[in-house]
Amino acid sequence: PVMKLENVNLNFVTIHDSPAFTKSSGHLMLGSNLFVGEGGSFAWEADGKPVSAIFKAYNFDITAAAFKVPEATITYNAVLDAPIEGVFEFRSTKAGTNGEKSYPRFASFTNDAKVKSLGKDIVYTGGFTLAGNLIGSKPLDGSASALAVLEDGKKKFRSMAHNYNLNDSIIFANRAYVAIYQNQRRDSLTHPAMQLRYSKPTRELALTRDKGVYSKTPFYDSYHKFEITAERLAWNLGTPHV
Repeated sequence: PVMKLENVNLNFVTIHDSPAFTKSSGHLMLGSNLFVGEGGSFAWEADGKPVSAIFKAYNFDITAAAFKVPEATITYNAVLDAPIEGVFEFRSTKAGTNGEKSYPRFASFTNDAKVKSLGKDIVYTGGFTLAGNLIGSKPLDGSASALAVLEDGKKKFRSMAHNYNLNDSIIFANRAYVAIYQNQRRDSLTHPAMQLRYSKPTRELALTRDKGVYSKTPFYDSYHKFEITAERLAWNLGTPHV
């Protein structure tokens, strides 16, 4: 037997939470405990800010408090410049000791997200992931994301990496390409893969040698035209000294 449902609200009631998504339609296959649906929206809060997702086609086992939507559009006005498309996933799980949750989750298809919440002097375009309150940047197609830090509209440094941690006051990435600019971008100090840590409050950049295939690779200084071997680089962007 199949039950047809139109424009309904679907609620998941567990001991951990009671989420719901609204105004969806589909068919409930009672013999196989499967709901095949289309449309609807899901709203929640991440880090105290409203987030919503609009769904396309999906299906889920009605005996489990979990579902995955292979095509969804997320709107997160506090963080994102515009809605982006990707994969949405929900699972009812127990919160951590400090109330943290690992769901809902979202991952963008590619590196087309513009994150506006990092600060006026930080420009980011790339992938976008959300797991509970944690923001990351690893898109499903594996493409790299780009980040630049500016001062008076001019780039101080830029980097590219496959996965940034964009939460809180620290931006972190492993194996990031980094270019530090000198002389208004005519010259630069570059490295293909360093561990990057940037503190937004103190405007301090720290680069630490990665343990991978680039562990022996030196920096290249295009102004002096020589290579520099270093385990670690530290720079307060308010000073000219690296």
